[in-house]
Amino acid sequence: MALGLADGLFFLVALGCPAAVIVGMLGPVQGGGMKLDTAFTWHPILMSIAFSCFMVLGRWAYVTDSLGDKAKQRPVHRALMVLAALFAIGGYVAIFLAHRKIPSFFGYNFKTHKRLAG
Repeated sequence: MALGLADGLFFLVALGCPAAVIVGMLGPVQGGGMKLDTAFTWHPILMSIAFSCFMVLGRWAYVTDSLGDKAKQRPVHRALMVLAALFAIGGYVAIFLAHRKIPSFFGYNFKTHKRLAG
């Protein structure tokens, strides 16, 4: 398994994107400084890991020649895509947990709807 320069750059970008989001959320920057014990903090972290890291790497694993034949590529592709799906589900759970005290999801307020319905 010989990885070339293009593969290395690909990994750097795929890992760098979520790293930038994590620093932006947790670091001492404007808009950062979030606490890890709040549910909302986990939403962008988990989503960026899912989509810009695991899914991108999963696609790479399926099309690269660096891993050998398809028999070697498919298990790596499968594992990365399953991880991506689990992290994405975790990101959705985090946003629902963040909004559970104020029952407003995607702009829809359930308390207002109940008042209008009767």
